Amino acid sequence: HLLLGRWETAAELLADGLGAVDGEIRRSEWLTWYAADLAEALAQLGEDDAARGLLDEVEEIAAATGGERLASRAADVADGLR
Repeated sequence: HLLLGRWETAAELLADGLGAVDGEIRRSEWLTWYAADLAEALAQLGEDDAARGLLDEVEEIAAATGGERLASRAADVADGLR
């Protein structure tokens, strides 16, 4: 849905999926890519504050794991915020 620009559906599905994950897995680099995707969907829906909050988390995890590509993804999404 994200790639098709179906922002609302993408946001709902991503939020549901991320909400179903607990513990340390939630802070893993591979799962954080989905948080970056959710931030993009929220930004497209005009939910900039929620998107920024997620991006803070994404940037923190990227820094902790050395995830340069993840940090770059977060910066790309942040650039699109109003």
